[in-house]
Amino acid sequence: VCKHDVALFASKEQQEEVGAENHYCLDLSFQYALLKDGVGMPENRVVRSTRKINDAETGWCLGASLAVLDQNRYCKPKSFF
Repeated sequence: VCKHDVALFASKEQQEEVGAENHYCLDLSFQYALLKDGVGMPENRVVRSTRKINDAETGWCLGASLAVLDQNRYCKPKSFF
């Protein structure tokens, strides 16, 4: 994404959206670091996201999703000490 390789995205609509926005590199880098280093999610875990479900914005749900994952012990925070 940071190299502007939009071929990583499946649909033409997604490719055009990512190509038109400059903040995706920062946003996706942050999400990757949060999930990998903050929560300890393995790099080979498939993660899918969407902007809306039935016209409802989904941007708020990352925190809620992490809470659910933590409650079910799918992901455990890394110990830094």
